[in-house]
Amino acid sequence: MNGAEEEEARLFSLLAKMDDEENEDESLLKEIQGIQENHQDETQAVLAEIKRMGVAEVSDLERTILALPDEDDLEAMVLAMSDDEDALVSTSAEVTAETLRQQIREEKLEALKHKRSGDMEKARLHLRKSKELQQQLDKLVAMKEEEQAVEAPATKEDYTQLAVKYRREGKMELARKYLRLSKGSPGAGGGEEGAGSSAAPVLEIPPELPGAADRSAETLRQQIRE
Repeated sequence: MNGAEEEEARLFSLLAKMDDEENEDESLLKEIQGIQENHQDETQAVLAEIKRMGVAEVSDLERTILALPDEDDLEAMVLAMSDDEDALVSTSAEVTAETLRQQIREEKLEALKHKRSGDMEKARLHLRKSKELQQQLDKLVAMKEEEQAVEAPATKEDYTQLAVKYRREGKMELARKYLRLSKGSPGAGGGEEGAGSSAAPVLEIPPELPGAADRSAETLRQQIRE
């Protein structure tokens, strides 16, 4: 077995040991730390760039929130949402957490492969892509957690307060959701449909509100308004 074959066999052996997702990041970082001194400097520069990108994203989000319309314009903004935007949201929701995890794993393996072959430019690109996919996964998981709800009697005002709360936080998909729910709640002018229903409506209270499961509906409403 020549040197190239030994190197390839070693690479496949290393990849086979990375099945445990919890150890993948650590294994990849250990490999990167073994690069020569100049390569280590390049890796640090990439990580610093990723960090700066994160800061820039936060700044962009803050500017977006500040640029949002007043509360009175919220409903008009939702109603003006085009069919294309609705389709985009629907398509985005089809991306599953499992798909993202698989893509993250593939990008990390590609980064390792190119690092071993000495192509640091491609290794950095794949490492950066894996970080971007991880951010998407974190956002998707957080959104699903926020959609978990506690049942309690609801009114139009409750849903409107939730819509305003999420609009202020820049979470426009949730803001639209609760604004639509307010249309069918008591006092929303739902007509015969609302008058003919004997079942109590449901207020979907986000789980991030502290102690939501142990509080009364009135207490939770007050916390939402605050």
